[in-house]
Amino acid sequence: MTLYEGLFLLDLEAKPEPGHEEYLLDLLKRCGATVVSTDRWGERKLAYEIKRKRRGFYFLIHFEAPGPAIVEIRRACKISEFVLRELIVVDEDGAAKAAMDALLPSSSRPAPAPAAPAEPAGA
Repeated sequence: MTLYEGLFLLDLEAKPEPGHEEYLLDLLKRCGATVVSTDRWGERKLAYEIKRKRRGFYFLIHFEAPGPAIVEIRRACKISEFVLRELIVVDEDGAAKAAMDALLPSSSRPAPAPAAPAEPAGA
């Protein structure tokens, strides 16, 4: 499975029953994705109106999913009245991987490589 980064812009007025975060996590789970990390950016003013809305709620989610699941996630977001916009890209720099590593206890992390001895400045 490939690691993805998804930024979701949600409508503040059309709140689903379980709430913003639960709605997105359930959507990803139904499409076959595994959530790695989430980051609530919160409510922000939009630069321009989207579907006659001036404010939205942002969520950044890192997740693993097979390629065909991305098409299904995008389709579900376009159909939903709750999601104003979505942007899903492949997480090439591994920001989600770094977030996962930060959650691991230090005892399970590999030890850093020993540094080479420094040469004297006058040599």
